[in-house]
Amino acid sequence: MIKANIRFDNTHKKWLVDFRLPKGAEGKQNPRIRRWRDTEEEAKSEARSLEERYLDYGRSGASIDPKKWQRFQVLEARLRGIGSLEDAVNFYLNSVGGNNARISVKEAWKLFISDKEKQGISNGWKTALTGFSRRMEPLGNESVCDITTQRLARLIDSYSKNPESRRNLLRGISNYLGWCKKQGWVQQNVAESIPKPRVIRDTPGTFTVKQVEMILRKMEQEAPYLIPWNAIRFFAGVRSASAGCIRLDDIHLENKAITIRPETNKTRGRRDYLENCGENLWAWLNAYLPALNFKRIGDSNRIWSNYFVNETGTLIRDLGIDAPKNAHRHTFATMHLALHNDPGRTAIQMGHKDSPRVLWTHYRGLATSEEAAAYFQILPE
Repeated sequence: MIKANIRFDNTHKKWLVDFRLPKGAEGKQNPRIRRWRDTEEEAKSEARSLEERYLDYGRSGASIDPKKWQRFQVLEARLRGIGSLEDAVNFYLNSVGGNNARISVKEAWKLFISDKEKQGISNGWKTALTGFSRRMEPLGNESVCDITTQRLARLIDSYSKNPESRRNLLRGISNYLGWCKKQGWVQQNVAESIPKPRVIRDTPGTFTVKQVEMILRKMEQEAPYLIPWNAIRFFAGVRSASAGCIRLDDIHLENKAITIRPETNKTRGRRDYLENCGENLWAWLNAYLPALNFKRIGDSNRIWSNYFVNETGTLIRDLGIDAPKNAHRHTFATMHLALHNDPGRTAIQMGHKDSPRVLWTHYRGLATSEEAAAYFQILPE
């Protein structure tokens, strides 16, 4: 046990408590504590207090890894005359952010979405992120570094009973907090420790061959300008958002190919060049690209306008046909796989970044090879 020495100091005319600590204790350059008291009793009381305070110091020091302790000693020596290790840590956190950065959840979302826009994200993902930011409005004015895993988990659980919706929300928030971590505003992405809701996917919703033919015949009669956009979705399997961004100079009729430009591609800015589309696609495009109403579209190089979505949906409903989500793309995948029996080829055609095994599991057996052959024989009248 470390003992304090007590003696009367003639210089100060007081009782001195002299307490010497092990070298390097508490980051002190001179590990010594001296206190002056008016009476001997006060000095003894101060000595007992100091001895009790540092009673476990030696025991704690014995448990420290010698290599770590040596490293701390070197760091302390380098900082001598400047400050302590605690000062250095605080300086670092103040410099890079950390838990000292008090930016609000709401403000961080704005900066996050703005940064994503500069990177060229799709309008669909921007809309989704904006929606996710609204779900966090209860935390809007709080500091982003104060978000806890428990509180975030409760917010996600209260969002929806649909596990896929909760999974998507968790994905968006995790993306956001990961970005905040890169800015130095949080020490860790607390969303990463939340278990992802298990999603059991239903059979993809598709159209039958007869329904697709009914839809296209109706368009031929009433809205031929809708055909190029819908034909590309039906017979090339292009995502609706990407198909809407295709321009006339992206369609290579002579080579029977379509370019999906990086800035419009959902698969993280990757350019696609689709060559093995349905053979009947080119017949539809040759017949109905001249039917485009560029005055209504507002651009002489585009094949799509915002109102095409509602017009297509209304036309399909008027036929008494139920249109499941992403039915055009799902129908293409089902028919292409049934016709070629080659999941790798279908995955490449659809721009899938996942394993062909996933596509094989989802779409195999939803159509026969005969139905698929009939599907890719649907031609303009």
